[in-house]
Amino acid sequence: AARTSASPSGSSGSRIFSVTFCDLSLLESFVAHFEDDKDLSMLLNVLEVVSPKEVVFCASSLSQKERNRIKNVLPDLIFSSIDQKAW
Repeated sequence: AARTSASPSGSSGSRIFSVTFCDLSLLESFVAHFEDDKDLSMLLNVLEVVSPKEVVFCASSLSQKERNRIKNVLPDLIFSSIDQKAW
């Protein structure tokens, strides 16, 4: 599973992402924090390399257009949205 959160505080229309990957079968986790462009190039690259089964994200962090863009790269990906209060 991958957990993402985004902040609009980057420069030039970019966004800051924090991503956590957990592999429960191996009891391993990975955390990344990076600035991404408006096309989500780095996030798409990371997701493509890791190829998670599910992404858990704050409802306000990814637009429907951005989720569709990710879905084009990983068509079998499951999106699980949670409320920002629970985040």
